[in-house]
Amino acid sequence: MPAVRITKVMPIASSPVIDTCRITLKRLIDDRNLGSMMANSAISAMRNSVGANRATKPNTSTP
Repeated sequence: MPAVRITKVMPIASSPVIDTCRITLKRLIDDRNLGSMMANSAISAMRNSVGANRATKPNTSTP
């Protein structure tokens, strides 16, 4: 039977690491959603103020 190797490793608590990752991920998702809302609002406001060209049928009625 081979000899067992013993290594000295500092134990790492996984719960604090997971909590930190969860908080960071939530913050990033909130920022992404906020940025999307701001972009959509800006585009909508621009279209309303400029009067976005919409595809319309030309009025070709002849009397």
